[in-house]
Amino acid sequence: PSGAPETAFSPRAEREALEVAPLFQLALRHPCRVAAADRLTANRAAAMRSIGACLESASERGRQADVGGIVASFEAQARGMAHCEGCAIFILDQGVSGPGKRLVRFPADIARDEPTTVVIDDPAAAANGKSALPYGFLGFSAVKRQLLSISDLAADGRGNPSFDCVPGQSSDTKSLLCVPFDNVSTGEPCGVALLVNKLDDEDGLGFGEEDEGLMFSLLKVVGMAVESWNLRSEIERERGRRQRRAV
Repeated sequence: PSGAPETAFSPRAEREALEVAPLFQLALRHPCRVAAADRLTANRAAAMRSIGACLESASERGRQADVGGIVASFEAQARGMAHCEGCAIFILDQGVSGPGKRLVRFPADIARDEPTTVVIDDPAAAANGKSALPYGFLGFSAVKRQLLSISDLAADGRGNPSFDCVPGQSSDTKSLLCVPFDNVSTGEPCGVALLVNKLDDEDGLGFGEEDEGLMFSLLKVVGMAVESWNLRSEIERERGRRQRRAV
């Protein structure tokens, strides 16, 4: 009836809208691509600045053999790059072979605080473990050298909250990202980075491919820094041995 409120487009209006829809799609395609490219470029530029800051810090602290300070600097940059609550970088203890492999996280002030050690392949602990992954996703990622991204740790049910967390986090782990990294020269396992609780996670999907790519780039530099520190430590040990033999 005349004067009744319209609840839908008329057939003619709907037909005309459908006819011009492809024009709108074509007109928006380029601005959308530019906007996406600009965001990606901005993120990559920020990542390069972060990696540059890490290199500068690693160079300075490397002269002081301050591995704790080097790792803390990388952890802080990783938190900013991935927009997450916490990050812990664990180094694989190369002095242990066979069962009993350990991950070590060096504190920022190694002279004051003790390193955190995590055993990741104790057969007895694995046999008694109640979860599918007794060492959590952290241990699984380190042993299998696999990148893992979990959007909801509780819903997944396979992890271990005692392992899948970082020191100082204020809430339970919901989302996590484990990224193993290697020695740049030899390709041997070097360690694993654990990032927890993506902050800008409105869709509930956790960490994404962009975060993974940024962490791969950053952790290549971490691997170089750890390799350099190991070499420096070995040189210092050899120097000490020679001095003792000379006495």
